[in-house]
Amino acid sequence: MIKRGLALSLVLGLASIAQAGAVVDLVPPCDPCAGGATVTVDILLNQDTGSDVYVRLAELHMDDTDPALVLSNFQWAFGAVGHYKDEDLAGGPAGVACAYYYEVVGDLGPNPGAQLLLPADGSQVLIGAVDVTLPLADGAYTLDVMNADESDPDLNAVVAFGFDLGDDPVTSWRAFDGNLTGGQVAINVGSAAISYVSSAPAGALPGEALASTLPRLTDNIVKLTFSGNVPAVPAAGEIEINELLAAGGFGADLSASFSFAIDGGDPTVLVIQDTSNTLQNETWYAIRNLGAWAGVSNFEVQYALVYGDSDDNARTDALDVNNIWLNRGDPAPPDSRQDVDANGRVDALDVNSAWLNRNSAAPAKPAGH
Repeated sequence: MIKRGLALSLVLGLASIAQAGAVVDLVPPCDPCAGGATVTVDILLNQDTGSDVYVRLAELHMDDTDPALVLSNFQWAFGAVGHYKDEDLAGGPAGVACAYYYEVVGDLGPNPGAQLLLPADGSQVLIGAVDVTLPLADGAYTLDVMNADESDPDLNAVVAFGFDLGDDPVTSWRAFDGNLTGGQVAINVGSAAISYVSSAPAGALPGEALASTLPRLTDNIVKLTFSGNVPAVPAAGEIEINELLAAGGFGADLSASFSFAIDGGDPTVLVIQDTSNTLQNETWYAIRNLGAWAGVSNFEVQYALVYGDSDDNARTDALDVNNIWLNRGDPAPPDSRQDVDANGRVDALDVNSAWLNRNSAAPAKPAGH
């Protein structure tokens, strides 16, 4: 009995041909794929006889497929698919349909022009597809349509051609004989790594000159935007925050002095805030993922801290003092550049802070950065 298999019966015409071999290729639409999703895997076939081949029968067997994969909706390139349940799968619960037999309904006739041609040049031909519902857990799950380790040649994959006539006998490529190969693919389930896109304030990347500075005495906020939803809030150490040192070096990790949160209005944005007055004036720092933050590609963005740089020109001068003076009395958003002391409002204390730090400026990056 064919178990957990599918059969495609196509009556075709072909002159006798020396037996060579064929390859079944399975092509998932994603890598990795999302857990719990149902994806359609294309089934392709090609051959290496050096001559055109018109397929009479293709039969695939799924016994070796990972049981965590749920298969359904087999689709063939020709004909309608009849669905027959097979409840005789070894180890299956009694009375439960745990395997399937699929067969094309109807005779397509003897005209080779209407049949499935595998061209002599070895080009792949789409012969069908199958829907696969994936498990929730991350991992690699094997879809196998060959069952090549089955000792009974009738219970593994076969592709046959020929009219079963005296001058054109049926010839078969079988997984059992080793001349039908492929037919296996590992479907990776998991979250694709997202990548760093931009930041606010706009930081400099390694090797770049100045971008935006961080202007506050404490509670500086950086918002990092990524190519997809942030997978999880990183713990201290999963993102490192380090002072830039000479010769391309980095200081100790300061991330324990920062808070991390996903932006409430945009799940692609990670909000990082200095909560311990850790950063020092006129100093360069880097925010880095070195691989410890899972699901996010490695990145590095660099900032110089310049107390009072309210107009973001990399120095604190009379223009900053005047800018803050003109905005005194205004309520300050959490990332305001004018609220230098981060007390939630723009006032005389901010004006004084900018005045005391006038002539501060972003230094050149240490060598190697």
